[in-house]
Amino acid sequence: MTRLRTILLLALISLIVTLSLQYTADIANIPTSKGDRSEDNVDYSINNFTLVSMNPQGQTQYHLSAETMKHFQSDDSTKLQNPRIELHDETKNKWVISALMGDVSPHGKTITFMKQVRITHSGKTDQDQLTINTESLTIKPEQHLVSTRKQIHLTGKGLSVKSNGLKANTQKGLIQLLSKVRGVYENR
Repeated sequence: MTRLRTILLLALISLIVTLSLQYTADIANIPTSKGDRSEDNVDYSINNFTLVSMNPQGQTQYHLSAETMKHFQSDDSTKLQNPRIELHDETKNKWVISALMGDVSPHGKTITFMKQVRITHSGKTDQDQLTINTESLTIKPEQHLVSTRKQIHLTGKGLSVKSNGLKANTQKGLIQLLSKVRGVYENR
């Protein structure tokens, strides 16, 4: 009788272990939604979105707006439709950047504009205005930095310059062209 009990007990333990292993394998194969940015996983959405960021002195640091803003809880990212950002420099001149699409990283430290990116920097006169066109641009508004490795086309009064990539400090109004710079200046 004890032998029969021992065999039944071992069979029951084997069955429990087998079912537990099968259940654990099934759980491991369940797909997770991390990074899923489909329309079904939108945490919240805002139409005609506007954000005004202030510096510690209470002055406007930048305005960020978009036709549509969608936040994804799975990776804490944000997707923007027709985004526009206004950055202010030390001389109160504005850098206005617009695009067809944009992404905001978790915590909002980095903003990436994509597709038909246009940068306009207004100077003291109409002659000082510059326009830069590219396909992708990374913006770090708190550090006052914008950059791209994509080809850019910079135009101003009598000026046309092409370059592969740029880095700019929007607070100081400095633009660095990275490589293969070629341009034309006509004094008008």
